[in-house]
Amino acid sequence: MIRLEQSYKNLAFATFTLLLIIFYTSCGRYSLFHCKNNVRDDSMLIRADHAVSISAPNAYSLVRKGMGSVTDSLSYYRYCILLGNVYRLNAKPDSMIIYAKKALKYAGRQKKSPKINNLFAAAYEEYATYYYFFRMKANTCIYYHKKAYQYILNSNNINKAPDICANMADAFVQKNDIVQAAFWYRRALFLSDSLNLPHSANISLYLGLAQVYLNLKDYETSLHYYELTNKYYDKLLPNMQSYFLNNYGNFYYYTQNYDKAMCQFRRLMKLLLGGYKNESDINLCRINMADVFLNQGKLDSAQRYIDICSPYFKKIKLNDAIYYANTIYIALALKQGHPEKAREIIHSETVSVPNEANITEIRNKYLRDYYTKMGDYKSAYYSLIASNKQNDSLEHNKSYMRAAEIMMRFQQDTISLHKQINIDMRQKEVHNAYLILVLLIAFTVILVLSFILYINYSHKRLLQTQIDLLQLRLINVRNFISPHFIFNVLNREINNHPEDKSEQLIPLAKLIRSNLNLSRHGYINVKEEIDFVENYIAAEKYVLGDDFQLIMDLPDSEVLNKITIPSMFIQILVENSIKHGLLLKEGLRELKISIKHTNSETDIYVCDNGIGFSLKPSSKGTQTGLYIIRQTIFLINQRNKNKMTFEIHNIKSDTGVILGCESFLHIPSGMFFYD
Repeated sequence: MIRLEQSYKNLAFATFTLLLIIFYTSCGRYSLFHCKNNVRDDSMLIRADHAVSISAPNAYSLVRKGMGSVTDSLSYYRYCILLGNVYRLNAKPDSMIIYAKKALKYAGRQKKSPKINNLFAAAYEEYATYYYFFRMKANTCIYYHKKAYQYILNSNNINKAPDICANMADAFVQKNDIVQAAFWYRRALFLSDSLNLPHSANISLYLGLAQVYLNLKDYETSLHYYELTNKYYDKLLPNMQSYFLNNYGNFYYYTQNYDKAMCQFRRLMKLLLGGYKNESDINLCRINMADVFLNQGKLDSAQRYIDICSPYFKKIKLNDAIYYANTIYIALALKQGHPEKAREIIHSETVSVPNEANITEIRNKYLRDYYTKMGDYKSAYYSLIASNKQNDSLEHNKSYMRAAEIMMRFQQDTISLHKQINIDMRQKEVHNAYLILVLLIAFTVILVLSFILYINYSHKRLLQTQIDLLQLRLINVRNFISPHFIFNVLNREINNHPEDKSEQLIPLAKLIRSNLNLSRHGYINVKEEIDFVENYIAAEKYVLGDDFQLIMDLPDSEVLNKITIPSMFIQILVENSIKHGLLLKEGLRELKISIKHTNSETDIYVCDNGIGFSLKPSSKGTQTGLYIIRQTIFLINQRNKNKMTFEIHNIKSDTGVILGCESFLHIPSGMFFYD
């Protein structure tokens, strides 16, 4: 099995993926220099800028609509910059540069000012983007970045200076000048700290530095910046999440941890096939996965993935990607023991060799293996010498970059020292004013807290008074309930049974004792209420006769013990059914008590097959029990968000004949009862 030497493969793989991904992931930095101070009154410009930054489908229409609505020239040419960005995202470079030229010409005719300098910087950044993406001229790109950088430092939007530095670093990566790339990434971080920008603004800078150090095989420093980036993963836009996962997978790939590399690439593929779909990124992920499969020895998977993505690269005529795909085909042929197939690919290839030395180095490693198998040791020897020179150059770059970092940090320390001296002087000037301000604030805070405490105390007193009033009203209701039905029962017993019949009065004695116990509490559990109702029906059974039937559909006793209701409620409903419905009915009399309980509510039904119930007062009853129920519910609902409800209605047939009466009581869970 043929393997790549890690030093060369790392450089090639890293540079290739960076060049391909950067087109799709740099959109967050290569955008309009949006300044809130300039456009805070133009909400449409803000929406259009955001739509372009996230590549929204309606970005073009928003920009065009905004261009037609503005009245001042400066806002119009800001829209021109935005429109250029839209054309860049749609791979229309000629249209993109036209609008950048219009903005630049307008700025050139105006008197220099911070706002105009901001427009200059945005226009020059469009030029730099044009030469970066569509002409691959790194030196020209860097030239325009530097002009933009000079203008942004003298504009009203200096917070965008770190973004220009980061763009400059990307251009140096394209030029393969890793030292300068690291320098400008660090400059961007320094400016971000000096401007007190949020740490989340540095995410793309951390990612860029991680990639640079990865190219230099400084894995420890690279991992440090990847971990910093990972802290803010959830705050990244989908395109930057894609960029991060790809590069994080590369890190494990370079450290030869192919299982973890594949894990990151699978996460990336899940993201790409989910909400964030980008065909180019998907195929780039596939070619990376094919390379990992190749190193894992999973040749069938590598073959399948490279066969899927290779036609796409040929379709869009991306030379470097086609070259890299052919390289994987050559490696597959060699690993499968078919050097003649590798020779056919080499001799039939029509794409040009990429300018990037790192991309060609991975091909040269496979070619050395090919030369060895074909017996051409001379070619293999010269290829190895060239690779060693490249590796020596890489070590030289690392040393040079370390020296540049020391100088950069020295400059930062010097600037920080001067800044600290100025801060100390200002602190002395404002010290006295600060003390006065602190005392004033302390006095104000004490005054406000005192007022809040007074309001809180008054509110508590009011609540306590209302609770006391409610307790009195509930006590009155209870005192009204107990005598009401007990005396009715006693009078009936005395009138109907003048002779002493102890066996019939025993249930009545139990009923009276239960009532006395319940009268002490305004609220009881349903189990106690049901026991009391059973005693009540036992006392009334001789009146109801043998043709009376009681049906109960209840939950378990454990559940009934947990449900709290106002005392006597069910008894009142049962008494109402017996008194007004069942006593006057001939034949079979049925009374059904049904309770349905869930975590959120309890429903209680009392239903009879009597003659029905009239809601109009009559000499047969004053409806006192129903009044007590409604009045008690009214008092309870005053202090509860979820409300109890009570309904009573007659049951009728399709022809309007009364079949009985049904009472319904709904009790939400979490009710607060005052006892």
